Amino acid sequence: MYDYFQGHVVAKTPTVVVVEVAGVGFRAEVSLRTSERLPSVGAEARIWAYVKMHEDKPRLFGFFDEGERDLFVALQSVAGIGPAHGLALLSGYEPNEIWERLRDDDAKGLARTKGIGPKIAQRACIELKEKALRHIAKDASAPDRPRVAALDDATSALLVLGYSEAQARKATEKAAGSLPADAPLEDLVREALRNT
Repeated sequence: MYDYFQGHVVAKTPTVVVVEVAGVGFRAEVSLRTSERLPSVGAEARIWAYVKMHEDKPRLFGFFDEGERDLFVALQSVAGIGPAHGLALLSGYEPNEIWERLRDDDAKGLARTKGIGPKIAQRACIELKEKALRHIAKDASAPDRPRVAALDDATSALLVLGYSEAQARKATEKAAGSLPADAPLEDLVREALRNT
């Protein structure tokens, strides 16, 4: 239904945020993690959304990032874990820590969260273990995002200078191979120009 919404924060508590988008106020239930990371009232924010029907009424949940939302949705698939439990887990642990506990069958650790009993925690570990393994493997193999952004920026700079997409990409990748991973963008562009 909704993927995300972006607007100005008009109200914020530890469990609820209201964001105004084009004159409409969206009230979303959030975790403490999301509430702490969102900007203060008056600032602009993007909220990743999830809508769940409850007794024929929609409930809107908001998340600071897609990763938190994806984990919340996965948790909802476990019998006995409702929205309140999902938000409680996300308020007590970072998403990656929850994925690791699911992977490691750490039901005892998950059961420390209010409302999550040992049986429900064990069920979550069993049902989400494979998903946790895939998530952690994917996360470990993901490219370095700042590095990818720098490569994209350097390629764009060469495109502006009149090089073709293929020339710019090849030169930028060659430059990246001969410079340290934390090299400034200017050095990356300079080295790429030498390779054209």
